[in-house]
Amino acid sequence: MNNMRIKSLTPHEIEEELRLRYVTSICDMQLNYARRRNSNENATRLQQWMRSTFQKDAFAWAVVHAKSVKLPASQSDIMAQTKITRQSVSLMVQHCLAEGWIEVFCDDKKIDAEHIKYCKGTLKYWAGEEMMQLVDAFVERHIETTEGTFMNKNWDDLMAIRQVRRVL
Repeated sequence: MNNMRIKSLTPHEIEEELRLRYVTSICDMQLNYARRRNSNENATRLQQWMRSTFQKDAFAWAVVHAKSVKLPASQSDIMAQTKITRQSVSLMVQHCLAEGWIEVFCDDKKIDAEHIKYCKGTLKYWAGEEMMQLVDAFVERHIETTEGTFMNKNWDDLMAIRQVRRVL
């Protein structure tokens, strides 16, 4: 709290100042993401597709989440996570399957997209290899971005003052 006069502030005022610093860090990060999202320079077809609408971006995060927890998601699961309509999710699934951006499962068994019509269970999905490579690159940029801000330090400071306030 380099430029704060601690002695003249109450614990509540200190927490509020730290909270605002953390908000500033989040804004910086989100603006950085917005700049990247609004630039198609060197963007792949998948990146352009994901950036085209908020719903497609949310859909992509839902299937990435499914892959990261090793639990394929049905269209109903994706709808529940994203609040996107069934029709929109269905169209996104069709598009992503055609592009090879997602993998398909019949219940919990991975199948080729050509065999979907033979599935007697529940169709489920998760991110394919290209989408996961894109996410890996995103994670690295996220780490670099948060290291380049005071986001992590501001979070630590905010949590520390909350711990102190609980004790008081």
